[in-house]
Amino acid sequence: MKVQIENLICEWESEATAEVFVRFCNLILLQSDRHDLERALKFSPYRSVFEKNFIWGFGAHHFWANQRKPYNGEPMEKRLLIVEL
Repeated sequence: MKVQIENLICEWESEATAEVFVRFCNLILLQSDRHDLERALKFSPYRSVFEKNFIWGFGAHHFWANQRKPYNGEPMEKRLLIVEL
């Protein structure tokens, strides 16, 4: 899988945001296909932390993620990353 970071990540919660982002990217990169990625996201021990910081979904041949704003949970205007599946 190829991860393309398309936007800056905002560190609202100091180093915690960077650590969560690294864990999120590592989880993505360790998967071999869409099914594995869906399962990994569903059963990750960090799922609640990921959901607090990111919103994501799947397209026909890709996975995308946006960062959430901490003060209202809404996604940022620009996509954070895209992964070709």
